[in-house]
Amino acid sequence: MSSGSSKDQWDRLAGILEYRFQDQDLLKLALTHPSVVQEDEGFSQHNQRLEFLGDAVLQVIITHDLYENFPDAGEGPLTKARARLVNRRSLAVHARRLGLGEYLRISRGEEMSGGRDRQSALGDAFEALVGAIYLDSGFDAAYRLIRRLFQPELSEIELIPSFDNPKGELQEILQAQSSTPPQYQLEAVSGPDHDRQFVCAVYHNGRELGRGIGKSKKEAEGQAALTALTSLRWVLGNCGVRLEKTAKWTVWDHPCVNFTHCAWNLSQHPRSQLGFAGFWWISRAPGFVSGKFNDWHEISFTL
Repeated sequence: MSSGSSKDQWDRLAGILEYRFQDQDLLKLALTHPSVVQEDEGFSQHNQRLEFLGDAVLQVIITHDLYENFPDAGEGPLTKARARLVNRRSLAVHARRLGLGEYLRISRGEEMSGGRDRQSALGDAFEALVGAIYLDSGFDAAYRLIRRLFQPELSEIELIPSFDNPKGELQEILQAQSSTPPQYQLEAVSGPDHDRQFVCAVYHNGRELGRGIGKSKKEAEGQAALTALTSLRWVLGNCGVRLEKTAKWTVWDHPCVNFTHCAWNLSQHPRSQLGFAGFWWISRAPGFVSGKFNDWHEISFTL
């Protein structure tokens, strides 16, 4: 958006935000990229100070909601959950949903290089917008906006990963069943040199267990391991399995004729969300002894 943006355009953004600024200059400042100041002498300020403020406000709001929603979670898992919600990639996604790129005030050079859709610019603008709303109407107004925008992500968090070393944790679990270590493979690299994105997958005995994305190969491998561990944690949490030599495994009602058949059907069950990785974990359960029907509605496996 140019410096001469019309009132109608700002009104449209107010409708998208479901918030109307009392001080319109705060909104414009929040959407002013630093490149404009360097190129246009008519601009003396940009959005980095508001970004600094908005980051703090956003952290407090998300931290408060996680603290309230997960009373039994420790500091480590809560910190990791917050990082997943407010990292640069996540904030850029929210900025795109609001269409903030269209309203950014950026330099001509930045415009020509794709700055309106650059992850860093969008994430910074989103934080600056939060800071601007906080200054314009106080904490409650910022809280209402963030709660509305982040509610889907907050409601989807059912299990918070608590793995400090996901690659090490995954290898330990796998090698309890097999001497074969997990293998990590670089699947794709994209983005410009200054903003690379790596995609890695983790395999075991030829089966893919999870994928991850990161700014480096190491980060992507860690995320892939975390994906695999989260699938396992989902199975453990929803099927009552414990990482012990003896445990009782109870699954939903599902007509099955044998253990492997049941595992596959469970992985395909519309309520299971397990997918092939979930089937793999079930069908490879160590020390399986027997499976029996308690009744039509419940199947128990003794490990």
